[in-house]
Amino acid sequence: MDETSVGRQRAPTILRVLWLFAQRLRGRMTATICLLTALCLAGVVLALDHGDHLVASMDEQTTDDAYVRADLVSIASHIGGYVESVPVADNERVEAGQTVAVIRSDDYKARLDAAEADLGAAQAAAETLNEQAVLQTSHISAAEAAVRQAEANLIQTRLEYSRQRSLATDGTTSRRALEEAHAAEQRLTAARDQAAADLTAAEQMQRVIQTQAEQARNTIASKRAGRDLARIDLGYTRITSPVSGQLSSRTILPGDYVAPGTQVALLAPLPQVWVIANFREVQIAHMRPGQAVSLTVDSAPGVVFHGTVDSLGPVSGALLALLPPDNATGNFTKVAQRFPVKIILRPGQRGLDRLRPGMSAVATVATGK
Repeated sequence: MDETSVGRQRAPTILRVLWLFAQRLRGRMTATICLLTALCLAGVVLALDHGDHLVASMDEQTTDDAYVRADLVSIASHIGGYVESVPVADNERVEAGQTVAVIRSDDYKARLDAAEADLGAAQAAAETLNEQAVLQTSHISAAEAAVRQAEANLIQTRLEYSRQRSLATDGTTSRRALEEAHAAEQRLTAARDQAAADLTAAEQMQRVIQTQAEQARNTIASKRAGRDLARIDLGYTRITSPVSGQLSSRTILPGDYVAPGTQVALLAPLPQVWVIANFREVQIAHMRPGQAVSLTVDSAPGVVFHGTVDSLGPVSGALLALLPPDNATGNFTKVAQRFPVKIILRPGQRGLDRLRPGMSAVATVATGK
């Protein structure tokens, strides 16, 4: 059974009670006054009993629990160091990319120079290995030619040795000639084996040089990355604003030491602001994105700002508190919760430059109900 039905059932009972109360007062008041008093009291009771339904049925919903908000940007240092200068003032308007603080760059310039020197040394070592690889290729070609020549000489010597052995069988050659042919065959066999060994060694050396060249390329990549990081760190010595807006008070001064992540200023990207209005749950019954909103703020008296409902918060503000309420124990008293509603302001309106994050506002949503 809904609250409206319950209220309708309770109303006759309340009226009877009030009528009996008026009868007791007949001696002091006239019946008409008593009846009017009873009707007034009944109206009050009914209003209290059905107040939420009356509020929900209104064409406009208003709250003064509304505040101007913006995406506040925390400008922080990427690196550590001592602050050299802060070329901006408190509450100054800055543009995207404008320098807001400078960190001493001596150390970072030296690191960049060292990184560039390391990269140059690695590139020189790689170039030397490339030259060695080219030279080793020529050594391999020479070794291959030596092997071919040794093979040819060995084949010719073996043929001569075979001929001398045939002649020795017939007795048509001297023993000395046979021995010389045999010695030549052994000598050229050894020369062929040495040439083959030299070729194998040259090929192994080439593989070693190729491995060293690959390592040198990896070293170059590592040194180049180190150089790039050093260059990036040097660039970070100038702390710039990521967006256009207005600075709040500065949090650092020249001579201060800042660690990585230290906030140096807080920036409000004005006039990019919106409004968060907290409506009671009964007020958002007919509230939808796209509905028209009118707003007023104390800093712009007489000016009405216009906007639209962007979205309704998924949870009540109480659940987002540091200590959310727990009604599971103890006595319970129903308290109407409030839900945040994001309101986008129409661009180009007069007076938008007066709005600042944190200002309170009065918001009225045209629900059309």
